[in-house]
Amino acid sequence: MMEEERIRDLLWLRDSLKRQIEKTERRLNRLRRMLETIDEVLIRVSIAPGTQVGGPPPASESGGEVRRIMVAGEEIGTLSFGGGGLSFNARDDAEIPFRGSLLEGWYVKKVLDPLRSEGKLDYEVGTDDAGRLVHLRITSPSDEIIRDLSGKLIWAIRRVSGERTT
Repeated sequence: MMEEERIRDLLWLRDSLKRQIEKTERRLNRLRRMLETIDEVLIRVSIAPGTQVGGPPPASESGGEVRRIMVAGEEIGTLSFGGGGLSFNARDDAEIPFRGSLLEGWYVKKVLDPLRSEGKLDYEVGTDDAGRLVHLRITSPSDEIIRDLSGKLIWAIRRVSGERTT
């Protein structure tokens, strides 16, 4: 009898733990959805159109323009655009976090990936062994998409590099 009681208690404990895990997972999923909603609202509120943060004119008007990207008075890289694409190249000494940052989690996964899946663009990201951004190249036949993406890219790079943006 003692053994049966012990088994029954262990089964009850096991079921109780499973219920607690399921409840915690549901709560965690709700919290993640809330966090995603807050992130989306913050992004919508804090991102200015590309033309307001130094985004390029349409590629057809730009003629292969190059812009220096500055953070706290220091050049951290250059943004080139024209001919249906844009390219960001970080300076060798720039420390622009990519892996696990806003650039990867938002810019690539939430902005670029959906456009790629719709066939509106293609992109390539280069990082170093430490997960820092080395280069980012985007091609698209749409000048409007390139304009929009350049402003968002500048904003995200400045944000992950420590500059306060409003």
